Amino acid sequence: MKLAWRWGGQSTDVELWTGKVLFGREPPPTDDDSRAGGPGLTGVLNRALLDESAADQFPVLRFLDPFDVTVFNRRQVEELTPEIERLVRWATEADELAACEDLLRLARKCLADFKHDGFLVFIGD
Repeated sequence: MKLAWRWGGQSTDVELWTGKVLFGREPPPTDDDSRAGGPGLTGVLNRALLDESAADQFPVLRFLDPFDVTVFNRRQVEELTPEIERLVRWATEADELAACEDLLRLARKCLADFKHDGFLVFIGD
């Protein structure tokens, strides 16, 4: 599958939300424990998602919208987590590796802490 766009602009952020945040009943989290991303994540996503030979390695991540918000529910995060583990191998810079490890930590936290009502929210430019 060929992607016709370049991934995002300066930064891709990811936050771990509950349904209360998603539906506007609470503000988004501000603690670092519930956030990941940045320019390093954007760089590794660019490399991995735009490489045609890797398209089958990222069947869930390919649905990210680089210019909008993409929300994955807990069940989707179960499918997404192995892709994030593969994404780590695409990191070539220290900031990319750190961003991927933070994203993997958030995905695992979503799976461990929420039976329902946990969401990974990717915020593009």
